[in-house]
Amino acid sequence: MANLFQSVRKITQHSNVVIDNGIFSLHYGVTAFILVLFSILVLCHRPGETVTCLQENVVPHKFLNAFCQLSPTSKWINVWQQENLEHGSVVYNEKYSANRHSYFQVDDEWFSLLLLFQALLFIAPRYFWKFMESGRVEILVTLLYSNGNSREQNIKQLADIVLMSAKKNKKYLMSYFGAELINALNVSLCIIILGMFFDRPPRNAVDVIEFADIDWSPCWKGYCSVGHNFPKLTQCTIHRYTSSGYVLSQQAAMILPTDIIYQKMNTFLLYWFYMVSFLSYLVLCYRMFLIISPTLRVKALKMRCRNVNSADLVLIIRALGIENWFLINLLSKNIDSETFSDSTVILANKIRSDMNNYVPESDVFAY
Repeated sequence: MANLFQSVRKITQHSNVVIDNGIFSLHYGVTAFILVLFSILVLCHRPGETVTCLQENVVPHKFLNAFCQLSPTSKWINVWQQENLEHGSVVYNEKYSANRHSYFQVDDEWFSLLLLFQALLFIAPRYFWKFMESGRVEILVTLLYSNGNSREQNIKQLADIVLMSAKKNKKYLMSYFGAELINALNVSLCIIILGMFFDRPPRNAVDVIEFADIDWSPCWKGYCSVGHNFPKLTQCTIHRYTSSGYVLSQQAAMILPTDIIYQKMNTFLLYWFYMVSFLSYLVLCYRMFLIISPTLRVKALKMRCRNVNSADLVLIIRALGIENWFLINLLSKNIDSETFSDSTVILANKIRSDMNNYVPESDVFAY
């Protein structure tokens, strides 16, 4: 178990070099970890503990539990008419007997695999982006803090590399935007898959709140009308031959304790997915505004490093475009504000002096 958690930690841990934002890391870091954790919790119980059947001592208890676990159980809608006030029991209404439907209990192994599959969906965009990024930011940061040259020489070399790779960063930017789009679509897909797995249409945020506020106490009095999502108490019918060769049908009350856990997990995941989905699509809207507004790009860098000259930032952003702004923005997350301010000054001066006649001798990021 400890080795499994260590493997999950290696997959979801953050690198020392920041190449994304907090919402992106919320997908592959927090959400993937929650899904893997829930997947492990689903399989923590021993086989046979998911079902407890109650019946007279006609059928052996172990066989009864195994049979009910593998057989379809029944659910009723409006089967129970009213309560008997004298005895505190419920009265069966015959006219609703046709509303019985068969369904299989949620299988633990399939539910665990579903959660693992969803975790992989959240991790996949992270590795896609790491593959496309190819360690560029880490190379530049390492070069900037190299001890072989002086600090000023390292900053000048960094500015030269940014200018030489200015025409090579469009694919770099589109790869990151594509990964963020995949993140947003992943959350929507996981909400749909979760709804289909539990045999109900996808819920909106209001339905999730109503589902969490259901009073589950009546389910212990009978077959509750909302129990088809996560029934706590249901019924299993057993057909067996008697000694005379006749088929005898017997019914057993069936308690599903694990459905309580599934209900809590499902409610939490739906709340979480809707929150992450809202943040993910909000980030996509923010990216659209960045594309159409150079002023917003200037303000975004200015908020990260307030001592940067605004005129230099405006010159850099207008001369190099949004794809190079994205690379500069990633660099600003990994270097101190003083070094970043000095880098923008040197880069702006180089643009002013020789950007029009600049001919790159080599490209450190050539494909």
